[in-house]
Amino acid sequence: MFTHVILKNLPDVPEKFITSALESLKYADTDRPEDNLSDAYKSRKLIINGEIKSVTYQTRMDINKEFYDWVHENIHPEGFDCGVSFTNGRFGTHQGPHTDLTRDFTLLYLLDAGGPETETVFYEEIGQPIIRTQRQAVCNDFSKLRVLERIKFPLRKWVLLNAMCLHGVENIEKVRVSFQVSINNNIWFN
Repeated sequence: MFTHVILKNLPDVPEKFITSALESLKYADTDRPEDNLSDAYKSRKLIINGEIKSVTYQTRMDINKEFYDWVHENIHPEGFDCGVSFTNGRFGTHQGPHTDLTRDFTLLYLLDAGGPETETVFYEEIGQPIIRTQRQAVCNDFSKLRVLERIKFPLRKWVLLNAMCLHGVENIEKVRVSFQVSINNNIWFN
C-alpha cells in the first residue's frame, strides 16, 4: 500500500501547456465554477477540534486535445480527465478527506501549492480499511481520523497519488493550481 510516489523519471510539462493553465486562472475565482461534484459534497461541513468549517473543493478544466495527446504519448497511455485543476482557498482552507469520484489514482503536477503551509494529508478513518473501493467516500469529523502522512508536494514534479486512500488538502490560503491526469491502473510498479 502506498499513499503517493514522486515519479522523477517523467518529463516536465511543456511551457505552452503551463501558459494555457495559468491563463485559465481567471475561471478559478468565479463564485460558481462548473464541476461534476454533487451539491451535498460541495456543501460539506468539517468538524475540526469541535469547530465547524466550510470545505473547499477542486474544479478541473480541460486544456485542449494537444495536451491529452501529449499525456498519452509521454505520461500514461490511458490517462483521462487530463486538465488543470483549481482549489480556491477563499471558499475554505481545507479540501476535506475524501476518495476520488472517478479514478483510483491521480497523477498530479503542482504549479502552485496554494500557500506556503499547504499540505496534502492522507488519513485512516477509524474502523475502516485504509484502501477504500467506494468512490467519493468522505469523513467530515476529524476526531474519527488518524493521520497517516502529511506532505508538501514539490512543484513541477509528477506525483502518483493513491486516490483510494482518504486524502485531503489543508491550509489552502489562495488558489492551488495543478495539472491532473486520472488513471485506474498503475503502470510503474505493483
